[in-house]
Amino acid sequence: MIISNEDTITHKDQAFKTTDSTTVDAPPPDYASAIQTTQTQTPEPKKRAPSSSQADNYISIIQPVGPIECTYVLDPFLHVPQALLPPLSYGETEWMRKNLALNGKLGTINADITLHRSEGPQDGDAAVMEGRIQKKRINMEAQTSVGTINFKLRESPPSKKCLPFSLSCSAHIGSIVLFIPRSFRGFVDVHATIGQVNLTPGVAERARWIGSRLGKRRCFVGDFRALAESQNGIEENDSKWTGDEVDLQTWVGSIEIAYIDETVVGRSL
Repeated sequence: MIISNEDTITHKDQAFKTTDSTTVDAPPPDYASAIQTTQTQTPEPKKRAPSSSQADNYISIIQPVGPIECTYVLDPFLHVPQALLPPLSYGETEWMRKNLALNGKLGTINADITLHRSEGPQDGDAAVMEGRIQKKRINMEAQTSVGTINFKLRESPPSKKCLPFSLSCSAHIGSIVLFIPRSFRGFVDVHATIGQVNLTPGVAERARWIGSRLGKRRCFVGDFRALAESQNGIEENDSKWTGDEVDLQTWVGSIEIAYIDETVVGRSL
């Protein structure tokens, strides 16, 4: 599903009322009727949060100039016809296809994403299973050249764990603020060339400092026993890690990480 944002211009119609010169002595309109006319105007409907029935998958938004504002329920098992899928980038395979890709140049990115937990296709559903690659991780990215990135990740229902996810956020000039669900358990790589890296108290309490590599600082957030249970542990080559993974990078700007129910006032990593 490819979405290209375009600027829209809204024109408001203006109503003009003429008065006949012969009706100068006529009394003004009744005040009560004017109040009643004002009160009968229909208010704009409030926006509702998306539900699981409005789930999407394989979303690609490209916005060279201007902000990206989006709210989605992401279901990684939702089948999208091949004709509606965005084209693969050079060197990208079907296995690497992003479930969500937000690409901007000049503008901020504000994304509120709910990861929907579904049971996935049944083995007996041949129409669904045929020709499908069953991924074991949700892949997402958000990148812009100039602009801040505010990315919120939720889970639905929040009491159950969804598929592990991999998220990459990068900005050349701009800060990054990331909200993660409480169930997050995985590696966090951060790289702020000019700027601070801050964790909220809740995240800092569950973060374990591991080290730095190639200019990036790395920590593990969540139950640290997950590393002991994995075959590779905290070895340098952790390519076998299949849990949650986040990579945040900005050249000029700060990086802040918080749980979804926290504020972004934290302490340096």
